[in-house]
Amino acid sequence: MGTEPTASRRYGPPQRRTGLPGALLAGCALSAGVHAGLAPAHLAESPLLGVSFVLAAALLLVLGLGVFVEPRAASLSLAVALTCTALIVAYAASRTLGLPALHPEREAVDAVGIVTNVIELGTLAVALRLYTESGRWHPPLPERRSTSWTPISRVRRADF
Repeated sequence: MGTEPTASRRYGPPQRRTGLPGALLAGCALSAGVHAGLAPAHLAESPLLGVSFVLAAALLLVLGLGVFVEPRAASLSLAVALTCTALIVAYAASRTLGLPALHPEREAVDAVGIVTNVIELGTLAVALRLYTESGRWHPPLPERRSTSWTPISRVRRADF
């Protein structure tokens, strides 16, 4: 009886059972692959833009592997979420406003960019789910207002 393994020992951490770290790694790897594949063309266009694509690919791979190895590391999940958000915002800005420091002209919307953003949006959702499951973030508890509970200090002998 006392030697039975606990649920966490028997089944492992909850993130490993659900496959979320693997899904996050897959999303990061797909997005990194697209960014690495587009880097040479962007390097020829603008060296700073090309380097940003290489850095995005490297960062996605490192963070994705980090979460896969250590799924309970809240900081890594949060870093993936922030990276995906930044990449989605950068794509939207490059298509609507242009990126002044990297590529000032607006670019046309393309299928590869849309698909990559959908992948990054899914990866963002998985990263946020892992972050909330890590135990670092807790939604606020609802207030409990009960008139039936009275602190012991307020109970008088006559109340019995």
